[in-house]
Amino acid sequence: MAQLLFNRFPNVGEQPVFWGNDRAEPANAYKIIRHEEAICKVEKILNDHPEFAAYDTDTALYNEGGRLRKTYRFNNIKVEIQRGDWISAEFHLYNSYDLTWPFVLLLGAYNESAAHVSYRIS
Repeated sequence: MAQLLFNRFPNVGEQPVFWGNDRAEPANAYKIIRHEEAICKVEKILNDHPEFAAYDTDTALYNEGGRLRKTYRFNNIKVEIQRGDWISAEFHLYNSYDLTWPFVLLLGAYNESAAHVSYRIS
């Protein structure tokens, strides 16, 4: 399954991407992180902690694979915020090859009760 998903990612080189001028400052360098590398690192960390090892995922690619959004939902980690209103922990991974999104990890919550609403905590 993971290999099938990885085959959908664009082929990207290792070199940093520079913008501005030819003598870009280090602060202007954008090192591309491959989607599959980002996913493997995040999932290794999650799988190294048994309390986070069980999760469902939702993966979306945009801009012909240039942008990735992957959500990890931990249905075994729930909190009742009010009687009958439960939320599950979520973890959101964003990455891009096209310089629109930096590599970002966000913690969030999924409301299982009313209209299936997701909340992001930044």
